[in-house]
Amino acid sequence: MKSNKKQISSYYYEVFKTNKIETDNPEVNSLKIQVSKIDNKIEDLVSQFSNISDITINYLDEAIKKLDSEKKMLKEKINDTQLKANRGSEVDIDIGEVINSWSEYEMQDKKTIAKKVIEKIILDGEEINIIFY
Repeated sequence: MKSNKKQISSYYYEVFKTNKIETDNPEVNSLKIQVSKIDNKIEDLVSQFSNISDITINYLDEAIKKLDSEKKMLKEKINDTQLKANRGSEVDIDIGEVINSWSEYEMQDKKTIAKKVIEKIILDGEEINIIFY
């Protein structure tokens, strides 16, 4: 059964969901090149799977898992770099509207917004400090 809670307006939801990615960031481009190199290494390893022994398959499988892990870390770094580079630079958001309607949003929408605006939360004894981007 679908909840009757209000969804974030499509404009704000798309802003938070897509991050409005910047394409000319040199650091991001460098990371994308590294991801591409890892993709090529994985393709090379996969192409070696035909006509090989079980022992060799185990080694290739481990190598692919390691490369895939590196690739995931690089993609996370790309996303973080793009997000930090684009914060506040492209979109004029009426944060008052978002805050005033907060209780009406779906939980997933609240999580999406929180991930985009909160850098870290520090628990210090009885105090909670929220660091925003």
